[in-house]
Amino acid sequence: MTRSDLVEELAARFPQLAHRDAEFAVKALLDAMSDALVKGHRIELRGFGSFSVNRRPPHGPQSTFRRKRGHSRKTRAAFQTRQGLA
Repeated sequence: MTRSDLVEELAARFPQLAHRDAEFAVKALLDAMSDALVKGHRIELRGFGSFSVNRRPPHGPQSTFRRKRGHSRKTRAAFQTRQGLA
């Protein structure tokens, strides 16, 4: 499901919402989630799953070179589903 699919679904389920309002709601929600992950917080949607950012040191022969130049560790967003959803 893409962002636009989510907007369409929201607008279809709530006919009192204008399409533009549905777009604004989805953007506000995703921006808030993104900001929370950037700040290092974990997001849990009960009954659905959780989002978090996993930090790990870089791998490979250039990792020493990158650390000497001040590059930060690699980050990866992770999503874990609730049991029974997969």
